Amino acid sequence: MPAQYRVTLLPMLALMAIAAAPAQAEERILSFDSRIVVNPDMSLDVTETIAINVEGTSIKRGIVKDLPATPKAKGARAAALGLKVLEVTRDGVKEPFRLETGATATQLRIGKADVLLPAKATTYVIRYHVTRPSGGPDKFNELPWDVTGNGWALPIDAAFVTVDLPKDSKIVQSSAMVRLADGKTQRLTPDTSEGTTFTARSTEPLPPGAHFSVLVEWPKGVTAQGGGAVAQFAPLQWTTKRKHFGSLQLQ
Repeated sequence: MPAQYRVTLLPMLALMAIAAAPAQAEERILSFDSRIVVNPDMSLDVTETIAINVEGTSIKRGIVKDLPATPKAKGARAAALGLKVLEVTRDGVKEPFRLETGATATQLRIGKADVLLPAKATTYVIRYHVTRPSGGPDKFNELPWDVTGNGWALPIDAAFVTVDLPKDSKIVQSSAMVRLADGKTQRLTPDTSEGTTFTARSTEPLPPGAHFSVLVEWPKGVTAQGGGAVAQFAPLQWTTKRKHFGSLQLQ
């Protein structure tokens, strides 16, 4: 091969090698999917499916998730919530976990301190049941829910939520939004209500510190009283700051 061709070919081969080299995978939450079933007694059955790309950088052993304990409120709204974690799996296999209770939240710590996670896409499924002692009947037809929480340090590519109300209920009002870490910027997201089912999704990736929240309302008298403060399972108001529920951390 003539020398001038060899000189031209070498840079071209180098560029091809760089282009062919695999890109460094980024650690991130690929999806956060929450399904909430509201029972006739106003208790909740929650299933959260969280897919995470693990690279061993920030995520080494598992995740930590905040669950509700005792909200800061007065009267009946301050009563302790009943919380039972039913099961946690990682890639379809039961994963060890423990609960650590604080003043306003219970931390669900998933994983073992002496086991490092392999670098790959990993899916956690968390199932838990939430109950509440009897409260005033004025709020039992409202469910505000902070789907993702805002305690995680990685972006979330996509967030989804489904709320199933009891039979014979009918959704009369619903909304969904994303609030960024500054607490001021709000973005409304599409939501769909059909019969007793509400669904919503984020329309773009959530940056660290942002959270995806929804609000569902249905007529009073359909479900049993005694869950009047269901809203306190996931305290949320669009205009005032409160403790948010569902935050995700890394460990």
